[in-house]
Amino acid sequence: MNEPTRDETRGETLSRFRDAFAEDPASAFRSWYRLQEQLRHHDAELSRALAEDFWSRLGEIEPVVARNSTDHGARFFNGAGAFFGSPRPAANLAPSRECFRRVLREWTEERDRDHHARALHNLASAIASLGATPEELAEAVTLYHRALEFRTGEKEIARATTLHNLGVAMQRLAELDPGRSRSHLAGSVEALREALSLRRRHGLSKGDASTLFQLGLSLRLLEDPEGVVRLREASRALASAGLAQQASLADELAGEPAD
Repeated sequence: MNEPTRDETRGETLSRFRDAFAEDPASAFRSWYRLQEQLRHHDAELSRALAEDFWSRLGEIEPVVARNSTDHGARFFNGAGAFFGSPRPAANLAPSRECFRRVLREWTEERDRDHHARALHNLASAIASLGATPEELAEAVTLYHRALEFRTGEKEIARATTLHNLGVAMQRLAELDPGRSRSHLAGSVEALREALSLRRRHGLSKGDASTLFQLGLSLRLLEDPEGVVRLREASRALASAGLAQQASLADELAGEPAD
């Protein structure tokens, strides 16, 4: 479908996407998502309006999506769940959960273990990104562990991604559950160490730098001297990857803690 013009009103944009979703939801969603990426930094109000309109018409859209196959529908809702579950003006955990409920209904362990793991990972990431309570972060950690049951040594790159995200989620859980923070941070370190090993094995330099940073942060929070070493290592790796701002932050965090 055509991209919006500068002269298109908000009402016209909403109407155009309603028509597009009724005709070809998959194509419409791709265009809708591209527009959402443009809007996230300069028109939060329109971004939310488009998301709310999409969600309110889901009952009309879903049967059209399902015409091709159940897998087609699962892919559509996986994309929608990831959209609502990522930090942005239209972020909303409830629709994200509902989308992934539909996905997991089709991408079952019995039908396709890889897709099942992917859906578990994406749902966990949504909860980890938008959750605000210890219970929600604990749920995300549990879902990541479930995904890892399928992302075994035969799927090392995917496993590394889930391990990295698990490590970050456990950092957040440590913040929200201070009574057990050291236990959560120890789990974070364990996950991040394995993620780092796998990413290095596969030469994933940018992922290596990101995991090094998170590993250094978890160790620093545990007051382990290795944290400083890892953060300085991360700084060099991030700088080499052209990520100067993140490299500077790693250097800052590697400094001596305040009294």
